[in-house]
Amino acid sequence: MLTFEENISIYFQGDGRQPAAFVEVKIYGKSNSASYEAMTSAITEILHQELDICPSRIYVKYEETPYWGWNGHNF
Repeated sequence: MLTFEENISIYFQGDGRQPAAFVEVKIYGKSNSASYEAMTSAITEILHQELDICPSRIYVKYEETPYWGWNGHNF
């Protein structure tokens, strides 16, 4: 699932003039440090190439959950 919000300023270090991104990744279950590192690198590269956002202005937050609900039930 993806959502993008246009015309929203994200202030980083007091500067809202440069583009920035805050990405949340929800994970069903658990992962490991190497997988998170690879995912952060891939997300950063895509946002840099496609949206010209400087990698130093991209934050990625991960959240692991043991339960995920869909279609009236949990996995």
